[in-house]
Amino acid sequence: YGKTISLNPPGSELAIANQNGIQLYGTETGQLLHSISDPLAGVWQVSFSPDGSILASIDARGHVRIIDPSSGAILHELTFINGNGLVWWPLSLTGVQFSGDGSRLIAWAWMDKDYPLQVWDTKNWSLVTTIANQYPGAISPDGKRLAVTNDVEESLAVLDTATQTLLFKAQDSERSSYFSFSPNGNYLLAVDWMDAEVTVWDAATGKKLQRINRNAQRDELPMDANFRFALSRDGTKLATIQYYDELNIWNAQTWTLLQNIPLGRRIDDVTINDNGTVLAAFSGQVVYFLYLPPSGR
Repeated sequence: YGKTISLNPPGSELAIANQNGIQLYGTETGQLLHSISDPLAGVWQVSFSPDGSILASIDARGHVRIIDPSSGAILHELTFINGNGLVWWPLSLTGVQFSGDGSRLIAWAWMDKDYPLQVWDTKNWSLVTTIANQYPGAISPDGKRLAVTNDVEESLAVLDTATQTLLFKAQDSERSSYFSFSPNGNYLLAVDWMDAEVTVWDAATGKKLQRINRNAQRDELPMDANFRFALSRDGTKLATIQYYDELNIWNAQTWTLLQNIPLGRRIDDVTINDNGTVLAAFSGQVVYFLYLPPSGR
């Protein structure tokens, strides 16, 4: 089951997804605010909307829930095609993500019979489009472009959301376990399927610009490690998982390393708040909070 986390925009609340459902905590006090159980299937991934007003999750049945974080109430439940199938490992092939403007939600799942990626309009939760056999996914800040990959080509492609027309394939791209557009939409970032190295492309042309987070001990990395990263919405910081038990904090404008933080234990997920001052890392049953400059803490 998923062990993923998401901070709301100011970093005051943390959502945790696991085999029991979703737990919402206040980050200042550590107090449990709400617990949303999922008795039939554990939750794989969770994500706050850009304004923090709603929370999206996906469970092991491929069901997407829209939740009010202030009350813990379930507002909507969206179901995939073949939504009664089972989601398979690995975690990175199942997820939810909002567009930067909050107008679209995408969800993808590696099911037993299909690999759907679906896009919803968040105003009325109507289904915008379904793309078969493309996973994982990422959506541009304006919701007009989708980045996808699949088992056949194992390359990163950018499509027009409305027409599914191929715009370009990212230069020298390989299969990725997690990727995202930068908050301004200028860059596309992806973490390598096997070694956690992060590549940066020009999101308009697919030209390869930068490769960071290189791992010298590639052969020693566990096969089931969850290689992920987190970008602050103001575009200043990037947090990556190094090896599998260290955090790297990068300047997301110059791609220079600001800080390496060894935790000494496996990191399942990482999330960062809007202005890059609060970072949370999930490890087993423990969440580490790191306060970054200029937070003053």
